[in-house]
Amino acid sequence: MAAAGLLRAWTLGVGAQVMLTVSISLAVIVVGAALIAWVIPLVLKRLRVDPAVVSAPRIATLVDG
Repeated sequence: MAAAGLLRAWTLGVGAQVMLTVSISLAVIVVGAALIAWVIPLVLKRLRVDPAVVSAPRIATLVDG
C-alpha cells in the first residue's frame, strides 16, 4: 500500500516530502493494524475468551479510532 501511495503521489506531481509522508504513514498504519490483529487473539486466548467473538469489533475500533 505504501508503494501504491508513493506511486500515485509521484504521478500527481506531489512534492518529495508529501510522498514520503504518505508512504511512511501507510506503512506504519498497515504494520500497526497487523500487529494489533496478531496480538489481540493471543491475549484473549490466554484469558480463555473466544477470540472469534471479540477480535473483529475490537480490531476495527482500534484501527479506525
